[in-house]
Amino acid sequence: MKYFKTIENSDFHKALKKNEQQNKDWDTMIDFVSEILGEPELKDIYMSPKLRVDVSLLKDENKKLFKQNGEVKLSNKAGKVLNAAYEGKLKELGLDDYMDIRTILFAYGFLRNSRSQKQNQFQNDDWIVYFESNAPWTEREYANQLEEITEEEFYEARLSLAKED
Repeated sequence: MKYFKTIENSDFHKALKKNEQQNKDWDTMIDFVSEILGEPELKDIYMSPKLRVDVSLLKDENKKLFKQNGEVKLSNKAGKVLNAAYEGKLKELGLDDYMDIRTILFAYGFLRNSRSQKQNQFQNDDWIVYFESNAPWTEREYANQLEEITEEEFYEARLSLAKED
């Protein structure tokens, strides 16, 4: 096993911190969708560039605006108007380029990609991610994003984080 941690202010680290802020902004987005649909009980939407909701939670008149999979129908005028409002609010809040953590890990090559690979990770409050992995990452792949650390440093960081909780 090898041990790594995120290099502070690397592109990977900045993407994680941006994700943290964007996650907070999704609450505003949920309130916005709830308000324009007149669905005060709507407390969750799928965090994506396309409007997607849990259709089972909607009033009957709003269910007509969505496909069974929860995606807004663009085949009617009301759906197009709703989608345009959603996309405008996404852009206003800076969520039009949102990537979830799994996508960020994949984009930077730090997602386990085989059943034989083992990977354990955690992060501290500053979004420094610590990895324990047997993935065949080469130094070239992680050099600007991660720094290799010792097993002792990995477990000290984990212990420190556990003490904070």
